[in-house]
Parts: sequence; structure tokens; C-alpha cells
Amino acid sequence: MKIKTYTYKACPDALVDFYHDVYQDKNNKLAKNYHPDDIFNECALCYSISVTGDGNPVAGSVAWARLFYNGAVRVGTRYAIHPVVRRQGGLSPKSDYYKSGIRTYAVEQLDQQIAFVENLGYYNQFISREDRKGWSTKRVFNGIKTFSKYEWNFSDDTWLVCPNEQNISCWQRIGYRGKLCLTKKL
Repeated sequence: MKIKTYTYKACPDALVDFYHDVYQDKNNKLAKNYHPDDIFNECALCYSISVTGDGNPVAGSVAWARLFYNGAVRVGTRYAIHPVVRRQGGLSPKSDYYKSGIRTYAVEQLDQQIAFVENLGYYNQFISREDRKGWSTKRVFNGIKTFSKYEWNFSDDTWLVCPNEQNISCWQRIGYRGKLCLTKKL
């Protein structure tokens, strides 16, 4: 099975349908994070979707530029795996797509979003993950460091990635490129 990642300036209909499926997934404890109004907004710079050779959606993400990021772009945000793929335990053979703690098509999405936003003049990017203890994030970040064509820095601290200090979900672990523009760490 071949995975392709497409990055668009204008959001593809397939990604709108993909996020609708993710939002409607009753087995996804974070489904509320994928409400269309929270994804397709004025801060979106580009969108990525990975599809199988048959055109079936596998994963999607968005790159955002928000004032709160102080000139940085959050790449790979609202990353999700399609509910059908999640329920099946991933794509077969797994070894072709899941290596060193990350799905390789997730790294491809990050790399394409970085190239896209750098063409727009944004040279500071970051990714973030909700992970209280940081164990799974270390595996994911190791996979990014292994497979990305870009150099990354990873912080051991938890940073405020949305403007609500009282919401524990806004404090996340980050990887970044260029200058670290976020201002508050826990």
C-alpha cells in the first residue's frame, strides 16, 4: 500500500470529510478537538492528508499561524488517524508505516508543511503533544528526529500552546525548529 501526502493552500474536500469522520468517532476520547470550526479557521496556512493508493484517507493535519505563537507556525496540528485505520490497528504491513515511534506518513506531512510555510517566510515552527509523563512523546520525537529531513530541537519542559493557562490540555510537550517563540513553560 502506498501512502501519499498532499499539502494544499486551499483545503481539499477529502480533508473536510476526513475530519468529519474523526469528529463523529464515538471511540475517540479527543473527538471534540476535531470540530470543523476548530480546524478550518483563519489561522490555517495549509492542510495535509495522507491517502492510500485507492484514495482512502489515512491521516490529516493542519499548519496554523496564530498571534499567540509569536511569529511561529504550529505544524502537524490536529493530526488524526482515520477511525477505520485506528480500529484496524493501522495499515498492513505495519513495519512499512510505523517506525521508531511514529507513522512515517506523519513525518512526511510535517516535512511538506515545513517546506510550504518556509516558502511563505515562516522559519520558526513547532509541534506539540498532550502527554503528562512524556514517555510516548519521547518515542514520537525520536521518530521525527530519525525520519524528518529537517533538524529538530525537543524540549523537556511543558509549554503553553494555547491561551488558557488554567486548561491543562494547553500545556504540552514540544519540538521546534528555528527560534522557540512560545513564552511560558510549566
